[in-house]
Amino acid sequence: MNNGQNVIMAYDKSNIINVLDSSGNKIWESPEKYGGSTFYHQRESNSPAIEGEREYLPMRIRINDINNNGVSEIIAIKNYEITRNLFDKFRLYKEHHIELITWDGYSFKTSCSTGIIYGFVRDFAITDLDMDGRKELITVAVMREGKSIFQKAECYLVAYSIK
Repeated sequence: MNNGQNVIMAYDKSNIINVLDSSGNKIWESPEKYGGSTFYHQRESNSPAIEGEREYLPMRIRINDINNNGVSEIIAIKNYEITRNLFDKFRLYKEHHIELITWDGYSFKTSCSTGIIYGFVRDFAITDLDMDGRKELITVAVMREGKSIFQKAECYLVAYSIK
């Protein structure tokens, strides 16, 4: 919160970011969905004829003072699902954008955002990649997953310099 107050931040099942105080009370929720992942855990079914329910695992979310200005930012990825999560057992992402979200004392606001970028982000990290003393945001952007033996997977490692 940039005032010494510790909070808990997590996605709910709908990919809404929730911020909770130390007592577990919700103090903010994002007005739109973020995250989006094709990773899932298959729950077991009581019947061998019925496939178990898929539980999709959330995208990573991080808090970091990425631009070294003394203010912590939420680094949030938004993968755009082309079917708008209409199907329980199928997710397909084709584009994404990245936002840095900061607390202004009243609410969270986007302080920096990329445009919409082709491919979806599988994961990301924050590090000083080129050893210049400034942090970079590193993403793995997936263009094609290669879900069959006839389709080759394609992904890129992308580094963003944050000023």
